[in-house]
Amino acid sequence: MTIPSFSRSTLVLALFASAASIGCSGSELEGPGRGGETGSESGSQPRPGDGSGSGGSASGSAVEGLFSADPGAPATPDSLFGVWGGSMKELTVTFDSRMKIESSNVTFATRCVMDDGRESAVVGVSAAARVTSDNITILESKKDEKNENGVTCRANARPGETKRCAKVDGFQTRCFHLEGTLLTIYGDTPFDKLEMTKISD
Repeated sequence: MTIPSFSRSTLVLALFASAASIGCSGSELEGPGRGGETGSESGSQPRPGDGSGSGGSASGSAVEGLFSADPGAPATPDSLFGVWGGSMKELTVTFDSRMKIESSNVTFATRCVMDDGRESAVVGVSAAARVTSDNITILESKKDEKNENGVTCRANARPGETKRCAKVDGFQTRCFHLEGTLLTIYGDTPFDKLEMTKISD
């Protein structure tokens, strides 16, 4: 289907079986869309210039540090634990994302890059979690939201569980698949996915 343009639109993508989500609002978002996790958020939109993050955001330096990489850092394959990076294009927005997974904590950060060159501030949340090789469970709710260059970017975490995919056969949903240093997170359909490459342990 085609999503018509709006003077103010919101794009929301959910990951980790709705336990984490990223979103972006800006002007004139339009283009081909798809079902699943892409949709509009309800409620009032942030006013341009608000600029501040909401309660529960991770510290700015820690989140922004995830976007810096050491080429010589070890990246152990077939292990969830470490720092991951990936990008996902939806409509006119590219979500440039990072994630740090620890046994008792998950930090998720993103910035929204528009096709017209505008870029949002980095937003991120760090939430208590239980992580094993086969399961990622987020234990608390967190939210961060910032406005920069007319683009509002947001990250959310809420309690929820995502398990390793039992098999990858083209029908896998709401699960994650780990192979070597590639982590693929699937949403409500096999086409709603974020592929992330391991950056470091």
